[in-house]
Amino acid sequence: MPLSHNPDPHFSSSRWFGIFRRESADPHNGDESEDNQLFSAAGECYTCTQVGVPVFHSTSCDGANQPEWEASAGSSLLPIKDRTGQKHSGGTQLRAGRFWSVLDPRTKRVQRWNRAFLLARGMALAVDPLFFYSLSIGRHGSPCLSFDGGLAAAVAVVRTCVDTVHLCHLWLQFRLAYVSRESLVIGCGKLVWDARAVAAHYLRSLGGFWFDVFVILPVPQVAGGCWYVLAIQRVASCLKQQQRESDGNNLNVSMCLDVNGTYQYGIYKWGLPVVSSNSIAVKILYPIFWGLMTLSTFGNDLEPTSQGLEVVFSICAVLSGLMLFTLLIGNIQVFLHAVMSKKRKMQLRCRDMEWWMKRRQLPSHLRHRVRRYQRHRWSAVGAGHDEIEIIKDLPDGLRRDIKRFLCLDLIKQVPLFQSLDDLILDNICDRVKPIVISKDEKIIREGDPVARMVFVVRGRVRSSQKLSRGMVATSLIEGGGFFGDELLSWCLRRPFAERLPPSSATFTCVASTEAFGLDANDLKYITDHFRYKFANERLTRTARYYSSNWRTWAAVNIQLAWRRYLHRTRRSLAYASAHGDSDRRLRQCAAFFLSIRPHDHLE
Repeated sequence: MPLSHNPDPHFSSSRWFGIFRRESADPHNGDESEDNQLFSAAGECYTCTQVGVPVFHSTSCDGANQPEWEASAGSSLLPIKDRTGQKHSGGTQLRAGRFWSVLDPRTKRVQRWNRAFLLARGMALAVDPLFFYSLSIGRHGSPCLSFDGGLAAAVAVVRTCVDTVHLCHLWLQFRLAYVSRESLVIGCGKLVWDARAVAAHYLRSLGGFWFDVFVILPVPQVAGGCWYVLAIQRVASCLKQQQRESDGNNLNVSMCLDVNGTYQYGIYKWGLPVVSSNSIAVKILYPIFWGLMTLSTFGNDLEPTSQGLEVVFSICAVLSGLMLFTLLIGNIQVFLHAVMSKKRKMQLRCRDMEWWMKRRQLPSHLRHRVRRYQRHRWSAVGAGHDEIEIIKDLPDGLRRDIKRFLCLDLIKQVPLFQSLDDLILDNICDRVKPIVISKDEKIIREGDPVARMVFVVRGRVRSSQKLSRGMVATSLIEGGGFFGDELLSWCLRRPFAERLPPSSATFTCVASTEAFGLDANDLKYITDHFRYKFANERLTRTARYYSSNWRTWAAVNIQLAWRRYLHRTRRSLAYASAHGDSDRRLRQCAAFFLSIRPHDHLE
């Protein structure tokens, strides 16, 4: 079923809203208005006609036939039309209009409301136990149970405000579209926009309406508050007992508030000074301290009496302490596992590597190099994770942004790339691969095919190039330098040659090195698609200035020119014999001709 779209920009959502209001206000006048006729002919619900809303289409747009499933379910922004030739009545739209409009759960307004509701429920957890602290014994010196009306009223007002927020949340759930379970078979689901269906679904859900009704009940949440109110109850029992024994005469409240008295208080003996205190802060803070102390010690200090309620409360306190301790141990284990998993993974990998080297009987110097590389790679990469392997399955746009974030700053440290535009840098970041090289390892030998171009980020690499018998030209490449630029001339050469160019020097790590590698195929892709940029004169000078081959060639020619100059100025010196002078000149000429001028095809 093809999707349709209204190309008229003036046919906006405000016009649809006006049509919908007229249709809802006068359902029997549908044939008299041109707009109403258009709305009925289209057969679309109000929400589906909005620009960009909803992303999921309603399953009740078509009353007679359910809409067909699209391959891109959940991502289409176009309305669903009725099937060809179908007569569709506006009854569904009229019933929805008589109740209320259904909201999209993905809008920012609904998400902000959810955060506000979560904050309100957190406040409710702290407000609930405060009701217990409105009770006290002998607050004004009288032997009776007193009630703090001001504190109770303040707590009741706060709790009422929180409950009002919860009631608004209940009302919102009746207006919030939900994902049809049947639509989850194919795609990512479709939202149901029919008001009656949304309300019925919320009422039928045990985890929806009925759970929200249960949550709104003022259930105590803190052990200290329960302990306080039970202590009040025990003191009240003592007062009643004294009243029965003394017939209401000579009633002394201090007898019921004496810890060492004849009345047994059990676990409530520490609460006697609190229940008779006039300080609200003491009434709130001390029970919290008692609850923390009891839960942290698993109720070791509890000495309950034989009263059933006191014993049950003590059991609950001990079990709660054990449960919290178990959760604490579990969280500590998870934390230690996260911390030690890196070390354990390294140990397992090293053990496997040691077993393999022992099985293959590798010599000790090779084993030492393997161990050194593993340690350096682990410290440089971190946990031994292959970043390229982790992000390779991500969407192209997300993967490109991640690699740009990780590599762009380091790539820009390479002088060769500083003059390139963002488009080329994005393509380079998407194709470079991190390389970790340990000390004294040979990266590539002279004469080997150059498979990648390497850009040094940190560390030092020594380049050694043989010029003639007994003569070697060396140079040092540090952070920001690169080598393997033979690939650059290989990519720009026309006609193109499939055979990889040989390396003109041997490159060895002087210190532990971190670098980025750009494979030959990736470099060829970049130079082919952005060839115009590599013809830039500034880029040509930069590439030649930082190229190890050009530097070696320039150094050799400068040295030969300087020696020729010295030879001309000191020709008359007697210590230079004719045979030795001829031999020296022969070696200089041989070095000059062996130092071939690089060809980078950048002209």
